Amino acid sequence: MAPLEIRHRSVRPISAKHAQASRFLQQSHFSGARLPFSPKWQSSLSADYSLPLGGVNLTMGTTISSQSKSLGVLAITNADKDLYEVNGRTLVSARLGVEAPDGRWAVFGWGRNIFNKYYWTNTIQTYDTVVRYAGRPAEYGLTVRFKFQ
Repeated sequence: MAPLEIRHRSVRPISAKHAQASRFLQQSHFSGARLPFSPKWQSSLSADYSLPLGGVNLTMGTTISSQSKSLGVLAITNADKDLYEVNGRTLVSARLGVEAPDGRWAVFGWGRNIFNKYYWTNTIQTYDTVVRYAGRPAEYGLTVRFKFQ
């Protein structure tokens, strides 16, 4: 039996503080404000398992990625923080397929965001309306690969 392969893993805090900014030739101080789109935590874990099975390799894997909430703008007040918050999320992807032992061909079924988690990727204000952009819904597909040698 083939061992489990952990391809990528990371957990890291992100420090993104902005000290000052110049806007319209007037200096403003944003000491302690978080930069937009900079979550405090991000993590990712991918694992694949391959098993020889009747002349082919059966391969299965999953990827779990997560990030904490962030802000869509450079916000100072608590009202701004609530209004422009981009929600945190954990997304799960999976794949299952068969591959020739020599790697010449493969067929994989895959899914991204397989639990159909609703999340935002951006929050902005246009005139008097706050707009939130939704992330991608669950997606499923099939990949067929053939190597010409």
